Amino acid sequence: MKFCNLSKVNHLQNISPMKNTKLILPLLALAFVAHSCKKEIPQEEINNVSTSYKALVVKQSETWCGACGSIGFPAFKEIAETYKYKATLLDIHMNDDISATCPEGGYGLTSFFYTGSIPIGGVNVSRPFTPRADDISDSIDFYSAPHQPAKAGIGFSWKIEGANVVVKTKTVAFSALTGKYNLAVYLTEDKVMQEQSGYAGSGDAEFNHVFRRGATSTSWGENIIATSCEAGAVFEDTHTIPIPPTVRNNANLHVAVVLYKMGETGVPIDVMNTNHD
Repeated sequence: MKFCNLSKVNHLQNISPMKNTKLILPLLALAFVAHSCKKEIPQEEINNVSTSYKALVVKQSETWCGACGSIGFPAFKEIAETYKYKATLLDIHMNDDISATCPEGGYGLTSFFYTGSIPIGGVNVSRPFTPRADDISDSIDFYSAPHQPAKAGIGFSWKIEGANVVVKTKTVAFSALTGKYNLAVYLTEDKVMQEQSGYAGSGDAEFNHVFRRGATSTSWGENIIATSCEAGAVFEDTHTIPIPPTVRNNANLHVAVVLYKMGETGVPIDVMNTNHD
């Protein structure tokens, strides 16, 4: 099989009138105390902090590439179904009808995994490989094993505000961490219908987990832990992501978050955990 070279988230009930004010006053006082002690729950409470480990799976392909349709597309689809709760997937396009240029915040990812031909992919910080389902599955199991139980978890909530997606994140360290850690927030899109060369199905292929852009121009997000943190440490932040013109339907947008352990050279040396909606 030839591979293509890449060129191109009580109130008081009404009380019947009473003449006995000795009864009314204690009731009002009780109501006031109950109201003042009531816990105020945020409108967007984050309650989905991932306590189990989810690996990161990245695939780079293009719609004009035959091998991408015959190898990469079916493999990615199988992994998405089999590892729905065990992995976070990113499908990066940068030179086709899905995305004509590299999405904002995607260049570091493509550079990290790209080897000169497509389709190409990787799991966590693995060496790039041709994305076949068996290879991806084995890599997910291999890279997930050292993270059982998870050393950190990430929760988030998000909403669309005008032309932006606003994401609130909550990262929790389940154990003490040493080193530098970055949190990356990515915007993805599902149900992107597009003709795919080499695709064996009828009609256009349905692409899910399509990488639309990152919250920052750098693929690896923003630093949240500079040198270390204690077990139980919590890091919360808000991220505003402009919706890029490549997005076809806002109703199909999703959010993915990744906590990277960074190395001396400014690229990740591990993926501590991920999460997605």
